[in-house]
Amino acid sequence: MRKGRNRFTIMIVPHSERKGLSFDISFWGMLFFLTLFVALAFGFFMFTINYSDKNRDLALQGRDLDEAEASLDAVLDEVHSLVQAAGSFEQALGGALNTLGVEGAEGSLILDTSGDLSSLINARRADENSFNEIVELKRLKATLTSSVSSLDSISKIISNQRDLMADIPNISPVKNNAGYVSQYYGPAIHPFYHNWYIHKGIDIASFIGTPLVSTANGEVYKVNVDSRDAYGLYVVIRHKYGFYTKYGHMSRIYVRPGQRVSQGEVIGLMGTTGLSTGSHVHYEVQVGTEVVDPLTYLSIETFGKPQDYRYGNF
Repeated sequence: MRKGRNRFTIMIVPHSERKGLSFDISFWGMLFFLTLFVALAFGFFMFTINYSDKNRDLALQGRDLDEAEASLDAVLDEVHSLVQAAGSFEQALGGALNTLGVEGAEGSLILDTSGDLSSLINARRADENSFNEIVELKRLKATLTSSVSSLDSISKIISNQRDLMADIPNISPVKNNAGYVSQYYGPAIHPFYHNWYIHKGIDIASFIGTPLVSTANGEVYKVNVDSRDAYGLYVVIRHKYGFYTKYGHMSRIYVRPGQRVSQGEVIGLMGTTGLSTGSHVHYEVQVGTEVVDPLTYLSIETFGKPQDYRYGNF
């Protein structure tokens, strides 16, 4: 302790003519400053090492981030391609559904790319630079792309079939399939003469004024009034493939001979003209020179038992 009280004089002598600087310091003071210097030097050394380690970690994290961003860009590119392929698929599918006359579902095949992609980022890698999901997205894109041509072919086939069916009388002559079949094709007892005869068509009963439509594409062949008052006001339409259709007992006629009509187009109104016990349409189908049963080509719903209409029962 006595030695620690010893004092030392430290002198700083400049090389110029200026006065030198001197100061006294004890042994303990000199030891304190020496310890402080060593501590500061050691702290600076450790700080430098830690700073270097942090810089190296940041560099590694930056490289990993760059790789992750590159992989994410690849995922986004594949998702974008998938969206385009899905859009083509949906468009082709919509065309097919429209051809069939079926309304498409509200759900869309177009993918939403604004969702959370964290599940993709955290996914297992299929190899060093890609995700398993990318392989699946590529496969799905190829499937959708190849489906477009197939759907286009299906749409063309269905369209051709629809055009063919529009030329054949295969819908009800009463708009919206209204009414019910009150008399079928074949042998029947005449409601006025009470003798057996061959009923050459079907009778569909509904309210007077119910719209009547052409059952196929064609050309109006005849518009007339039966001189014997059997069919009253009637229309005959000529179709492709040798088909003719006849609509009798009409109250009004909206077409004229030579006029082109489309399947489902209104040609007049139901009535009770001619020999009739009530409002109905007598509908015939003729192929060449032979009259055939219209139900061979039609699918008409029968609404239970006959009902009372404005002009009596059937």
